[in-house]
Amino acid sequence: MEPALGNTQDDDGTGLMQLPDELLQRTIRMQPIDPALLQLFKCLELTNKRLCNVLRQEILADHEYRDKIMNIFHVPGTNIPCWAETVQPLPIPDDMSELMRIFNENATMFQENTVHVGGAYGYGDEGQCGFDDCFEDEEDNSIYMAVEIEFGPDNLFQPDNVPLLANDMADLSRVPNIIRRVLGFLALTHSYTEINVGVAQVAKYMRLVRVLPHHTMQDVQNALARVEGWNGNEECMMMMEGGDEYESDDNVFFEFHTARTHDVILFPNIWFPEF
Repeated sequence: MEPALGNTQDDDGTGLMQLPDELLQRTIRMQPIDPALLQLFKCLELTNKRLCNVLRQEILADHEYRDKIMNIFHVPGTNIPCWAETVQPLPIPDDMSELMRIFNENATMFQENTVHVGGAYGYGDEGQCGFDDCFEDEEDNSIYMAVEIEFGPDNLFQPDNVPLLANDMADLSRVPNIIRRVLGFLALTHSYTEINVGVAQVAKYMRLVRVLPHHTMQDVQNALARVEGWNGNEECMMMMEGGDEYESDDNVFFEFHTARTHDVILFPNIWFPEF
């Protein structure tokens, strides 16, 4: 029996790794730039580290190709993560300790004097939290505030954005991972019919943010953008619960205490940017 082409242990020179490095480089560069290409790189590391290092150097020198590699797992033109093979369902905290555990998922990302943004979470069937997720920590001189992030899945799941595959399955590889988590589309494909029938016009999720006395609503927006991978926007898109927009320099501490004076909870929201 003839040895398999991919067998690196053969002695007759027919194994894939017996091919000249130049030919292998050219073959790899011709492959589609998708997660399968990264898997090929991992295999190369195990079988031919020298060739893998040569490829790395070549990729680093080719800015256009390097950017394409780096953007495999991001929505084009943004840093919004996508293309995860599976995603985890959005957690729904039952109490304050669970909420703070979710908040601390991203704690290492931030310097002390910046706005801290926690992990994403949702509310239960009643659409509200069973405890106060906007509160002041007087000892730490900080405010923790839930920010509601909304998006319109009805506009997102169109054929131009979500290709239709065989057997009525939709390709979700370019749908942001966080949106898949919110909607419960945990795999890379989902029934197109179910999407069109079952998706609400507006969906939402929350992130808890920690702010200090000098922070503004624009600071909160910028911190959210860094965590979510959104492109920067100098225009403040943060909105009040009633729909009015905040100004960029609106101080969060002032807004918090003003809301408490009127016996209401500060609950800003922002629309997930188009991509």
